[in-house]
Amino acid sequence: MKSLTIHFLNVGHGDCTIIEFPDHLTMVDINNSRALDDETRQELEAKIAKRNGLSHKLALWRSLGLGTPTEIATELSKIEDKLTDPTDFFISRYGRQQSIFRYVQSHPDMDHMTGLYRLHEQEGIPIVNFWDNHHGVEKPSDVGPGGRFDMRDWDAYQKLRQSAESPKAVFYERGLENEYYTGDGVRIWAPHRNRSGDDKSSDPNDLSYVLRIRFGACWILLGGDAPIQVWEKFYEEFKSLDEFGGQYPKIHLLKAPHHGRKSAYHWQSVKSMNPDVTIVSVGELAAKDDACASYETYSNAGCFSTRDHGNLTALCWEDGDVWLYNQDGDRIVSSMEATNALAG
Repeated sequence: MKSLTIHFLNVGHGDCTIIEFPDHLTMVDINNSRALDDETRQELEAKIAKRNGLSHKLALWRSLGLGTPTEIATELSKIEDKLTDPTDFFISRYGRQQSIFRYVQSHPDMDHMTGLYRLHEQEGIPIVNFWDNHHGVEKPSDVGPGGRFDMRDWDAYQKLRQSAESPKAVFYERGLENEYYTGDGVRIWAPHRNRSGDDKSSDPNDLSYVLRIRFGACWILLGGDAPIQVWEKFYEEFKSLDEFGGQYPKIHLLKAPHHGRKSAYHWQSVKSMNPDVTIVSVGELAAKDDACASYETYSNAGCFSTRDHGNLTALCWEDGDVWLYNQDGDRIVSSMEATNALAG
C-alpha cells in the first residue's frame, strides 16, 4: 500500500511544510528560524520555571538583571537545538540539484517567507512554479536594518512573484482546476479571490491559501493562516451541499490554521471535519491565544505540536491511516490504532 510523506518542520514561530508527492516535491512556506525570538523565549522560560518550581527564582533573577537561571537556560538550549533550518533540511534530504516543483507562498507574512533568499538565490535550489496571491500588501516595518527580518528575503519574494519562468509565478483561487495540481489530488479552498486589485487588505492572513490534498482515501487539509471568518464561510457553504451530507468532508490530517491560535479556531468546522490527527506549527503562543486543547477535543488521535515534538513527519496511507513520527524518528501515533482503541 502506498503512502504520502509530509514533513512539518520545527521552525519556531513560522511555517514550513514539505510534501513528497510520487514524482516531485511541494514546499509550502519557509521560515529559517535558528533561535527563539524574545517573546517565545520569555514564554518558555516561564513555562519551564513553573514546571520545575523555579518561578520565584526566575522573577528574582529578572528583577536583578541577571538573565536566565542556569537550570532554565539549559532546557531552553535543548529546545533551540531542535529548531530546523528548512534549507539545511532540504539539502541534507534531497540534495542541491533536486527542484521544488511547486513552492506555495500561502500569504505574504515574513514568518512564512524568511529564508527564500538563502533557499533560491544563495543555494540555488530550483523552483519550477511559485504560487502567490495578488495583493497590495506593502513591506512590513520590521523588515530591513534594525528590524526582525532580512530585507533580502522580502526582495527575493518580490522577484519570485514577478518571475515569468524558472520559476513561473502563478496566482490561483478557489474554483480553479489545473491538471498540474489536480493530478496530485490538490484542491484550492481559499483564497476566494486572487485577482489584481481586488484585495488591498492590510492583513495578509485574509489572503491565505487553504489547500486540500486527497491521497487515496486519505484527506489532508493545510489551513495556512486563514482567519476564523474564512472557516465560518466554509462551514455555511458545506451546510448547503448534499455531497457530504451538509458537513465538511472527513479530514484525516489537519494542519491547524494560524499556528493553532484561537483567532483561527472555528469549533463547528473542526468538529464537522472530524480530524483524526491535528498538527500545530507553534511558536510564540501565549496561553490565552492557544487553541491546542480545543483542537485536541475534536481530534480522534490527538493534536501534536512542533514545539513539543520537533519536526513532525506524517505518512498518509491510501486507506486513510496516518502514522506520525517525531524528530527522533519514533512513531508517536497511528490514527487507526488510536481510533480503534477509543471505539473498543
